[in-house]
Amino acid sequence: MAKPIAAVAPARDRTPTAQLESWPSQLRLLLIDESPETEQSVLQALQRAGFEASVRRVASEPELRAALPQQRWDAVICAFQQPDIAGLDALAVVRGADPDMPFILLSAPVSAESAVAAIKAGASDLIDKRTLAQLAPALQRALNETQVRAAQRLWLRELTQREQRFRALIALSSDWYWEQDQNFRFTLVASTVQDRFSEAFEDWAGKTPWELPYRNVDWATHLATLNAHRPFHDLELQPITNDGSVVYVSVSGEPRFGNDGEFLGYRGIGKDITQRMRGIDDLQRFQAVDAISDAIFLIDRASMRVIHVNDAGCRLRELSREQILELDSSEVWNELSGSRAELEPIYDRLIAAGGVSDPQEFLWRAEEGARQWLEVRRHAYRLRGRWTIIVLVRDITERKEAEEKLRRLNRLYAMV
Repeated sequence: MAKPIAAVAPARDRTPTAQLESWPSQLRLLLIDESPETEQSVLQALQRAGFEASVRRVASEPELRAALPQQRWDAVICAFQQPDIAGLDALAVVRGADPDMPFILLSAPVSAESAVAAIKAGASDLIDKRTLAQLAPALQRALNETQVRAAQRLWLRELTQREQRFRALIALSSDWYWEQDQNFRFTLVASTVQDRFSEAFEDWAGKTPWELPYRNVDWATHLATLNAHRPFHDLELQPITNDGSVVYVSVSGEPRFGNDGEFLGYRGIGKDITQRMRGIDDLQRFQAVDAISDAIFLIDRASMRVIHVNDAGCRLRELSREQILELDSSEVWNELSGSRAELEPIYDRLIAAGGVSDPQEFLWRAEEGARQWLEVRRHAYRLRGRWTIIVLVRDITERKEAEEKLRRLNRLYAMV
């Protein structure tokens, strides 16, 4: 039969040796031990360290399984050896119910092999049952580690949601979808808009893009990209229309490969950008990025000057928009940007490779001395006939600090 809950009296004038941040004001602990004396010793050790806690004691596997779902426990403390359930067996039961639950084993001195086996099995820590001097620090470490894992899961969930929203926006932003075979001939064109071209979409089947009526296209450069099986982005074309009006379209595509790596052709999207190209200032499209938390800088490749920055970029650099727009691109991030001579070939390679770079992480020191971890992505975009480099900068300091904390914990556990 499960034992009733025992509680430490409130200790409002005490402060734990480490701040509990978002921990409950009173910890709910599940103790697996047959001895009431152990229960009192645990409560006293925690009280001396400034913790407020309630403890429920169980002594067998049935009692443990019954107690786990009855409320949300903050941690489990368990005797390593006892008659009715061994510590590692109890650990397996708890891990089956909650993989992240802090689980601390109390034991008399054991061999290094046994200690390592307990940690590898998923125990948060193993401490000396005779003194319990390390119980409070071990509990703090375990709770901190749980918080870090929870923060990582939240970050991954938010990242997944952002990617889903991004994919949905991509689907909404295109006017037609197309596929080509390995000879670059259209095999499928699915459109959501009325055909405005002299060549109807259904007549594209079996034709290559250069067999369609477009004006002033450098097909040789595009064909080199296709033959290299590289993706391409925002290829701007001017098709000939039935009524002679001027129409602009933007086309992006990516290569398709079979399971054996065989090249199968291309697929991609197209969109009508006529309205934009008829005099709407394209920079207005980027004013919406002021609502985005990531810093965004637009850099004109020809002049290497910053031509737009959103509010997040101003906050990150602690400069006004006017001050940033006076900067050369090599001056935006001090030592991280590199000189103009170093940046120009980087941007040119980005344009030649299809316009999207892999993310890079930098440790940046602001002018006042504070250090921040930044993730930088670059995109090359054809904006009104000029190449523009879109630089997205995200502050990942909290994530890097959490990763470093986990590495330190892993190193500590590896030495046990």
